[in-house]
Amino acid sequence: MAVVEIHQDSATDSVSTIGFNHKKIHEGLHFSTSYYEKIGAASAINILVTAPAIGQYNFIAEIDTDGPGMFTFSKNPNATATGSSVITSFNNNENSSNVSTLTHTVNGTYTSSGTVLITHVIGNSSGLGANELIMGGENMIEIELAPSSTHLLRFVADNSSCRTVILTHFHKED
Repeated sequence: MAVVEIHQDSATDSVSTIGFNHKKIHEGLHFSTSYYEKIGAASAINILVTAPAIGQYNFIAEIDTDGPGMFTFSKNPNATATGSSVITSFNNNENSSNVSTLTHTVNGTYTSSGTVLITHVIGNSSGLGANELIMGGENMIEIELAPSSTHLLRFVADNSSCRTVILTHFHKED
């Protein structure tokens, strides 16, 4: 069941509602990231998501690729941000000066995935099949990231050339 906010229009005396994620955008508390990389067979993209000590985050991830591979989402990976690049989080309300405290880094030091929560095969060796996965959101798995937690979004390509985009959308819970 979606959480809504009710507004009374003073001109028409009508009631309008908006969804909770939409409300968070208007409040300047909803953020997104986008990361693109072209990788070869058996190469990986590792995005480390680190939550701050205060707050719980509602988190959605999406992966789009033109080739097959394996996507995993895990908790407590044996990975660090050492040698990594920060992925910029954008506020989905361009009028807000709020900045995200949830950090995303890419291609740091990776040893193992930790506790794998979600595994998904994307596409197949012929390049046919679903090459998109959305994790979280309505009618899907709702991921609530705990304070001080670390998660890993990992995609390992099967083909010699996979153009891959990994997107995240998130907001801090009240």
